[in-house]
Amino acid sequence: MDEDDGHYINPLPTCFKTHIKIIRIYGFCGNEEELNAVKNLLQILQVLDKLYIYFNVFDFDSPGRTKKIERLYGKIMGFPRASVNCVIHLE
Repeated sequence: MDEDDGHYINPLPTCFKTHIKIIRIYGFCGNEEELNAVKNLLQILQVLDKLYIYFNVFDFDSPGRTKKIERLYGKIMGFPRASVNCVIHLE
């Protein structure tokens, strides 16, 4: 990780940008660090076809679950993407 800004892998291996097509993230809580990581991945991965995000069931097991998921979905869908074909699945 970059010492000045811990949200970036520095240097990023070239193959990340041009070869990664599917990413699965498990145990997603939706905190700012995780959202920044997702944002950065979407901005740099040029051939990403699918991003699967699986929520941590303990963080989303509450009466406000639906609203929290909708809020996170809106944020994630608003992130700019290097791959225009990328489909995001939230579960």
